[in-house]
Amino acid sequence: MNKKLTVIVEWTGDNFGASAPEVAGCVATGKTLSEVKEAYASALDFHRQGADEGELPEWIMRGEYVLDFELTAGALLKYYGDVVTLSAMSRATGINARQLSHYINGNRTPRARQRERIVAGLHTIAKQLADAR
Repeated sequence: MNKKLTVIVEWTGDNFGASAPEVAGCVATGKTLSEVKEAYASALDFHRQGADEGELPEWIMRGEYVLDFELTAGALLKYYGDVVTLSAMSRATGINARQLSHYINGNRTPRARQRERIVAGLHTIAKQLADAR
């Protein structure tokens, strides 16, 4: 059975960046979310091929993993920013639009509770869009 390898995706200001805490030194960037996902999968394969014995957990070395991409609050807001305005996100989350902008730009890092509110807000907006017929 494959284990889940969590890959953290952040917005760096110009690109999405991806890294996994369990795989030190393996990073990837991309202009889009799909690009960074593809680039990280490729970088991890390359990293595994060049890894010394014991450098990575055995399950990763054997390829017994599934990549699970987790976006930071800034990456989530940037990714959905083309579809949902900061004003709409502010109304859905109850978080000030200026504060959301700080999260996107990396000027501030939201607490876990704020991230949960952002995700819940995106779900609310998605449900509203799905219900509109």
